[in-house]
Amino acid sequence: MIGILGSVDYTGKDVAASYVRELLALQPEDELRLIRVESRSPHSAGEFEPDTVYVTIDSGDGSASTESDPDFVNEMTDDDFLVVVCNSVAGIHAGNALSRYISSSLVLVIWDDLDYILRDEPRVSVRLEVQKAELSLIRAADSILVMSSYMAERCQRSGAKCDPVVARYSAPEEVWGYGDSFVGTDKTSEDLLLAGSGYAWREVNEMHVSLVAGRLRGSSNSKLEIYGAVSKASSLIGLRANDSVSPTKLPIDQFVAGYVPYWRDSKMVPFARSAFPSKLSLYLALGLPVLYHGPYEGSPSAYIKDHGLGSSIRRVSPRAATRVLRMLSSTDFVAEFHEARELLRSSAIGPGGLGRVFAQQIG
Repeated sequence: MIGILGSVDYTGKDVAASYVRELLALQPEDELRLIRVESRSPHSAGEFEPDTVYVTIDSGDGSASTESDPDFVNEMTDDDFLVVVCNSVAGIHAGNALSRYISSSLVLVIWDDLDYILRDEPRVSVRLEVQKAELSLIRAADSILVMSSYMAERCQRSGAKCDPVVARYSAPEEVWGYGDSFVGTDKTSEDLLLAGSGYAWREVNEMHVSLVAGRLRGSSNSKLEIYGAVSKASSLIGLRANDSVSPTKLPIDQFVAGYVPYWRDSKMVPFARSAFPSKLSLYLALGLPVLYHGPYEGSPSAYIKDHGLGSSIRRVSPRAATRVLRMLSSTDFVAEFHEARELLRSSAIGPGGLGRVFAQQIG
């Protein structure tokens, strides 16, 4: 069972590896051979497993050449899976290159719209190379897992030979158990948690300023606490990220909700519609209601509303921030949220759910 992974998140933790482990329902002691993809400028050093095969991609000039060990490809059998997680340009190129030489099942995992991955790439030749590589992967894949129905439809229009399945990240059992330990306990403060990778910093700044204003006015004691989501943008708006910690080390009794910011910019709405943040699954497992801050067209907004997991807000002000956090921390809502959380425990987003979805798909 072999996973090919692109980049790691801002915490240095390999989220893609966690996703693949859940996907294949692997136990901690089970071996997972990783193909570590590197570009000329690695996104992050990260922390990787010791038994890792490295593939170097040179796409600086748009040529997308690949170097790999032929012996490694020959090791794969018909019983193995090549899992290509499309979360980086390098990962897409490497997956496309290696997929031509294997007979094992090709599993494609698409987290983000390709235009989002290429948002900072101005060179037309490079964009065309990546688009061609992803299209080839979509048409060759035996299984395709996506984060939203919007993305599934796009894959079908691109000529996928299989029916794409919505299969979002599901937090491990131990994270759900950690969240269970805080059910019914009193909160030590009224803070808002932002965990994982960082993006939509304009919206984050809007929330941060609103909470600061609420404290200055005496109408609220809430503040935004960040764990792991570091960026130059966060320092520019006066936010400091705490050291990254395991989800089971987070001070959950400090938070009344988990925060999911998405971009309101009209150019970014398609990305908000096609993606689904893993932090939402994490907050659910940790027993935290979700506060989504972004366009209502975004996939998190509909999911939160359909399942009663929290609240969505397009724009925020000091008054609006105070009001929504009071609602999310109210006794009645917290009781309703935990009922909804229990219903989702046995669903695809619950512990082991991702593995069950994949097992059903491959028969």
